[in-house]
Amino acid sequence: MVLSLAPKAKIGRITQPQSTSQWRQGLADIKASTVKSIVDDAKQGDLEALADLFSHMMMTDTQVRSVVMTRIMGVASAEKEIVPARSDNEALAEAGAEMCRILMEDTDGMEDRIADLLTGSILSTTSLEIEWVPNGKFVLPRLHFIHPRDNRYSGAWDHEIRTYDDGYSERWLKVADFKNRFLVHAPHNFAEQPSCTGEIFPVVWAWFFKRILEKYRLSGLERMANGMLYGILPPNALEGARDALLEGLESMSADGVAIFEEGVQVTLQEMTKNPGEAWTNAIDKYNGEIAKSILGSGLNTEVTHSGGNRALAESMADQTMLPRAIADARRVAQTLKEGLFEPFLKFNAHITGGQVAPAPTLKFKLVNDEPIEIDQILIDTQAVTYDELRESRGLEPWGPERGGDQVVKVAAPEVGSVLPTGELSQGSGGNSDPVPLSKRRKRRPPHQLSLTFPIASQTPSACETSPLKVALLNTLDGQEP
Repeated sequence: MVLSLAPKAKIGRITQPQSTSQWRQGLADIKASTVKSIVDDAKQGDLEALADLFSHMMMTDTQVRSVVMTRIMGVASAEKEIVPARSDNEALAEAGAEMCRILMEDTDGMEDRIADLLTGSILSTTSLEIEWVPNGKFVLPRLHFIHPRDNRYSGAWDHEIRTYDDGYSERWLKVADFKNRFLVHAPHNFAEQPSCTGEIFPVVWAWFFKRILEKYRLSGLERMANGMLYGILPPNALEGARDALLEGLESMSADGVAIFEEGVQVTLQEMTKNPGEAWTNAIDKYNGEIAKSILGSGLNTEVTHSGGNRALAESMADQTMLPRAIADARRVAQTLKEGLFEPFLKFNAHITGGQVAPAPTLKFKLVNDEPIEIDQILIDTQAVTYDELRESRGLEPWGPERGGDQVVKVAAPEVGSVLPTGELSQGSGGNSDPVPLSKRRKRRPPHQLSLTFPIASQTPSACETSPLKVALLNTLDGQEP
């Protein structure tokens, strides 16, 4: 049976956004009681105020915006691959995968819509409306953004989406009543109710306390960052001299110009070298807490005055940040597979002979698995460590404890030995014109270390004992440097 669901006319949207003229609550003077109320409402499924607070934080706090965009765009902007489903009918599975590849490539703003869905990891849930539109032989989806504030959970934790009739009169729609019309991403990060699993909850309090500290720091800088002018009157000063001195100091502070009577001493008192340093340290602490909550680590975003530990930062990235990115990618891929690919292939089954093709899987390439490419120039200039040399050949690194962080050094050759060079003779003789290294590298297979030796003026034993070749063979054999 052919499942041709192509409609006769365009299927319109079923939701309308809120009018731009409608008022939203301001959050400029937010208090602790307001934050508590917002969090309590979110725990009960009402996400409107939490979404508004998140938008305010993203627009006013550089740290929050930076780490959230790092978390989201690290996945949304990654290279994507469509993998055919496992099926007895491989041709049908490949046809479905090809249709979804075209869908991903031709849908306007697909990367933006994936970023919208990934915000669900921060806010507990996000959604898009799918408007199915006939286009020739196909029925194609058109994805529409729904603001996170228009999502809520009610009753038995039913997901509802708000629409505004004519942009003003609100009405809530139950997602379950509109099959294949909403793409909902609600990742379940841990065992809690669906409205409470977002990464935003600990961030809200860290942001609030940081905001208070910033007010104290600005107040302190206003009073203590600039030098203070003060004047000294002689003991026998006339009446009214104090008022004249004060007026002169105020004029000098404002305009840099003032007139004083003879005998009046004016002094500029320098303030502390680092005013507000205590507040800055406290703010940095909360910035670290925000990064830790969103990314899993603060070592990769903040560097203190003493510098940072690169190895530790890379380790934390592999152990905390990468697993979160992998989980985000797999969850949003499952959402797209179930909510977009499956109905798309069902509505276009007439393209595949009436059979519904199995939905493929979307994969994100988050890690570069290609080995490091090491050429002769890096070896000759001693710019390669033993671990980098081993990784270029697909071997496990030794680590610093076994000397893997030591630079591969080529000892000066003895008389009769040959030092590897960046040139290769063109014939069997050693007097031919050399071929430039850059040209030879184009003909070399990728990711292979080229160790080149002049072959006219040496014996095989001299070549075998070359210092560089010995160092390479040692690493391949698992010996320490």
